[in-house]
Amino acid sequence: MKKILIILIILLVISGVAFFVISSLEEETTLDLGQSYCEAHDEARVETINKIVDNWSDIEENIPKYLRFGATGESNTIPARYQFIGNNKVIIAFGNYDGEDIVPLVSLIGFDCEDEEASNFVFFKNETRNFPPHYERWERMVSDHGAEEREFNNYIQPEGAETHKEWVEVEENLFIEE
Repeated sequence: MKKILIILIILLVISGVAFFVISSLEEETTLDLGQSYCEAHDEARVETINKIVDNWSDIEENIPKYLRFGATGESNTIPARYQFIGNNKVIIAFGNYDGEDIVPLVSLIGFDCEDEEASNFVFFKNETRNFPPHYERWERMVSDHGAEEREFNNYIQPEGAETHKEWVEVEENLFIEE
């Protein structure tokens, strides 16, 4: 009877260890794609975009060579296109008023993902004044800053969006010329 009890206890311990090992392997699969929680789930990506929108005035102040719309009384410059590339990086597209025309810009923004929330948004670089950039420029930006194995997630506002908080994922790559 004692041997059966000891065997049952050993089997329970082994089962518990196996459960934790399998659970951790599932988490590592997401990390292998270079995606944090903030990038790996649709709701989290939309929330990350909304946090960029909410913090845009602070983020845009750190973008060099950028004359802000606000300084000229023009309309809001909230980015209209987003592409998550892994490693807690997102490519954004927005307009820049150069005094005469609105010039589209593509920039790279990094962020922290702690407790399943994006924060500490940091400007990394302006990639191009041409939008959309040529494939080679986009590929270089993604190779230099994105995750090695990655899934791209592209977001735009749906037609007729009533607020800056509505975003839909689209299949096409919004950041390359066709």
